Amino acid sequence: MLRTLSLFAILFLCATRVHAADYYVDPERGDPANDGSGEKPWRSLQEVFDTGLVESQAWDSLPHKHGSRLVRRNSGAPVKAGDTIWLRSGDYGDLIIQTWSRTATT
Repeated sequence: MLRTLSLFAILFLCATRVHAADYYVDPERGDPANDGSGEKPWRSLQEVFDTGLVESQAWDSLPHKHGSRLVRRNSGAPVKAGDTIWLRSGDYGDLIIQTWSRTATT
């Protein structure tokens, strides 16, 4: 029993924690210069995409051909695969998102 508990404790201490982040957009109180936190939300979801704040992938050439590969787009952007963008109440207007694909998780 002690051996099992010791093994469990070692595995628990060595496990890496995966953490997804939360970001916020508030069209009434947000600012594009903010960091997207709950206290300092961004102003517009369109601005979040237009200014490269979302990491994604894009095909290396279009139109897609057999053998094409996905390359990282906006590497190092704060919003990554698995993160959540929360939209607070307000008028967001039109949103246009083209040629976006989620980033592959490794």
